[in-house]
Amino acid sequence: MRTRRMYIVVVYDVCESEGNPKEKRKNRRKLYKRLKDIGSPVQFSAFEFNVTPEQKAQIESIINRYIEPSDRVSVYTLCEECRKKIERFQTKTLKPVITDDISSMEV
Repeated sequence: MRTRRMYIVVVYDVCESEGNPKEKRKNRRKLYKRLKDIGSPVQFSAFEFNVTPEQKAQIESIINRYIEPSDRVSVYTLCEECRKKIERFQTKTLKPVITDDISSMEV
């Protein structure tokens, strides 16, 4: 039986104007590195993932580890029809866009 996967987009904004700016930058870098290891960055603070519900929960746990109340994070779950409608306009790919074959992905 095939595991049900979902396509999610995570977008975040770490607000440096509140709290310790040095610590905020450190947390932002750590969050970026962790998400980059498991997803495809489409911009500095926007990532795409093709994950199971359990992996999504793990990603949310990672996010919660590095954000504070003044930060903003949105997680969008796209249906298959919506995913097919994604339009990409770019000049340089940061990392290959993810496909359905992510068997090597570790969360």
